Order: sequence, then structure tokens, then C-alpha cells
Amino acid sequence: MRKPFNPLQALILKAFTEGLFHDAEMAISSDQVVANIQRQFAMIEGRKPGEIGLILYVLCLVLGGPFFLMAGPEGCARRIENRLQRTQNDMLQDLARIRSIIYAGYYGHWEGVSEDDNRKNPVLQQIGYTLPAHRTRGPGDVKVTRVYGRDLEQSDILAQDQIPQAADVIVIGSGAGGAVAAATLAGHGHDVLIVEAGPHYPSGRITHEERRMTSRLFIDGGIQTSRDNDIVVFQGRCVGGSTVINNGICLRVKQAGLTHPHAEDVFASWAALGAPVDEARFIQSYEKVEERLGIEPAIEQSGRNNGPHLLRGWADHAASSGDQKDHQSPATWFSKNYGPRADGAACAYCGYCNTGCPYGRKHGMAQSYLLDARKHGAKILADAEVSEIVWKNGNAPRSAKGVEVCLSDGSRRVIAARKGVVVAAGALASSRILDKSGIRNTGTGISLNIACPVVAWMPDGSPLHSWNEDQMTTYVDRGDFLLESHFQPPMSM
Repeated sequence: MRKPFNPLQALILKAFTEGLFHDAEMAISSDQVVANIQRQFAMIEGRKPGEIGLILYVLCLVLGGPFFLMAGPEGCARRIENRLQRTQNDMLQDLARIRSIIYAGYYGHWEGVSEDDNRKNPVLQQIGYTLPAHRTRGPGDVKVTRVYGRDLEQSDILAQDQIPQAADVIVIGSGAGGAVAAATLAGHGHDVLIVEAGPHYPSGRITHEERRMTSRLFIDGGIQTSRDNDIVVFQGRCVGGSTVINNGICLRVKQAGLTHPHAEDVFASWAALGAPVDEARFIQSYEKVEERLGIEPAIEQSGRNNGPHLLRGWADHAASSGDQKDHQSPATWFSKNYGPRADGAACAYCGYCNTGCPYGRKHGMAQSYLLDARKHGAKILADAEVSEIVWKNGNAPRSAKGVEVCLSDGSRRVIAARKGVVVAAGALASSRILDKSGIRNTGTGISLNIACPVVAWMPDGSPLHSWNEDQMTTYVDRGDFLLESHFQPPMSM
């Protein structure tokens, strides 16, 4: 396997690793951490490895150049603390985020191929973490086993020599938006082509090797950022889009009893922006999607530690609060699209939602709407990135006549659209496509789920093993923010 970082960059990574871990016992060597990082970034497609390589050079200069490389673990730690951890400089704070890559190289350590190969994984043993296949489940617990027959087959994906010259409608993106649009259009008799930039990863190809799954299933290996590097934006890059790597949470925009009564009325906000939406029809659409996905509340057993902990904490807080908004805040269990339980596909609460469900239990787009689209004749083209929309004329109002795609072998071709193009590639990717297609002011005023993790040490002797459950099960809607129970497996955390 190729090494994306050259010897000097690898030396910088090693020095940074030894600085971050200088006062901690390492279960693997700093050389092994660097080897892990090399392996992880070798699996990431695109420009991100090169960008990180350039950042390493800048980081080294900021920390003293050759003096940093020769300072030894304690000296490196002192330079990191003085110049990065205590800084208020925005650029230096961005550079300090390299530490998350170092930690990923350490806690993402994986041996061999299978979970059994990692029974004695030294990093997992050091932190007392047990992989799903080796966990002890009690009576009544869902078994950590795979449910078969729910995924798209490889035969459902077009081969490179099967790409059509034209389609009635081209849908860019196979995630929540694109899949539902494609299934609906195909169901009305339109010839639909779905174009997905990422690969097809059915449940049988998904594993609990976090570094491989984040590299393969996420844009930029899970470290896609805004242009100013201030915000990391997670987005799926695979057939099924972000529904493959999300937590399965299904929230309505506005729902009595489950949404705070003082929360922003999004329908009024949309209308004020010049985009009025019929609320009754919108709710009907929600109901149809919920029925197709088999959405139902998470069972308490799946989040028995993390979930009730948040609800009890909020109840204690609200009881002592004089703020009426605290008392009016819904605090309950998420509705999710795992299962449905009646199909024998209840969530096995392994805790790896964000790196894909290897058990075929998540009812994402590849297990629902993409199957519907295929049933009605839609075609799915994977590993094909849309570079821009091709227009019939250059003046407004523009009318799309097709898209230019870049295939996995690097070749480009134009596919004609007889009736139109649907752009549903996610907030950032859609904005980039529209921008490259000559649509100005795209990517401004977009809405993203911005999360601020809050972590705490549990009391000594606490019996909680919150990693033996679903990642997110309960929430509190405060109106102006949402609190969610949450945990991640070692590398993702």
C-alpha cells in the first residue's frame, strides 16, 4: 500500500505523537501510530492527504522546525502546549487539530482483518473496550447478528460500460433527498439515472475497522471542513449517502409534544425567505417517509445507560430551574429507522452507527427508497462524481441539458438529461456543484447540525458500559438548542 506522507512528514507526525503522549503509557509505539496514519490516509481519495501533508510542514515551522524534531518527547510536548494549546490565534488553533489525526492513528489501531484478530488488540485492552462480537449479552438482549436480504445487490449498480447516453431525469446524490426523489420520479414513469460519487458498500462489506470505514464511506475520510477550517462537516460518500453513516435519528421539523413550543416556526421562516411550503402537504410527506422506513421510537434497552442518564439529569435540572422554557422542554426517546422490530431487524445496538451497520439492520436508503427506485426501472451509477451541470443556454433562466461526470478511471463524459436534473448531494457538495456550474452565491446561508460535545468522568466504580448500546437514544429539545445522549467507538471519539 502506498504511503501518502513522505519521510519528513512521517518524522513530523512521529514527533507530534511523542509530544502528545509524552506523559502517558502507550500500548503501541509512536512508529506504529505513524504507520496506522499512513494506512488510513492511503485509503482516502481526493486532495485531503496532500492538504494534510502541507499542514504538517507549516506545523513543524510553527513549532520550531528542526528544533521541534530534535526536542525529544518532553520538549515537543512543551512546544505544543505553549504554541498551540494556549493560543488564541485562529490559524494556530486550526493547526492544533492535527492532534485528532494523531489520536485516530492511536485509537484506530487494528490488527489483521476480523474482530477475532483483535481479541488482544493492545489499545482496546488498555482502555477496557470490547468489540461487539465479544460482548456478553443477557437474556432478552438483541443478538449481534446480521440480517440478510435487505440490501441493494451489486447487480443493481451500473458497470462502467453500461452508462446510458441520456435519461429523462438525472438525480445527483443517492442519500435521503436523492433516493426519495428518484423513487418518486421513477414511480411516475420517468427514466431516472442516479449518480453517486462514492462506492457501493452493502452491509456485507462493512466492518468495525473504523479507520477503513471512515476512509471509504465519508467525504475526505471524515475530515471535510468548511473553507476557513473552522467547522468539520461529516458527509457520506457512498451509495445511500449519509443514511449509511448517520445515527438513524428521524425528527420532524414540527411535531406537537416532541418539539419545543417556543422553537422557531420553520414554515414561517421559509415563507419570509420567499420559499413558502404548504405545511399540511409537508406533514403528509413526512408520514409517507416514516411509514416506508418503519420509523419507531428507540427501545430503552438499546440505550439503557446513556439515554436514561441524560433524561434523569435534565429532570433534576428542570425541577430546580425557574425558567419556564426548561419545564416545557420535551425530553424523550428518539424515533429511529432501525428495523422495524416486526421484521426481526431491531437495532443490535453495537454502537458503530457512524461507520455503517454491518448487520443489515439500519433501514437507510440502500434498504428502502433505492430499492423502490430500482423496482421502477431507475439506474444507479456509483463511483461517478458530477463535476458540473451542462446548460442548454448560458443566460437566465437556465435549463439543464445534462451533467458532466468524472468516472473512477479518471475519464469524463457528459450524460444528457431530457427533462431535468435534481441536485441532492448534501449541503456542501450540492453548493460546490452549483458553484462550478455558474450559479453564484451558493453555499451561503446554509443550515448545518453543529455539535458541541460535552464529556465527563463517570464516578469510580460506575457499572456503565455505555459503549454496549446505541450511539444516540434520547434528547431534550430546549427550543434554541438540542441536547442528545451520545458516545462514539474509540477512534471516532
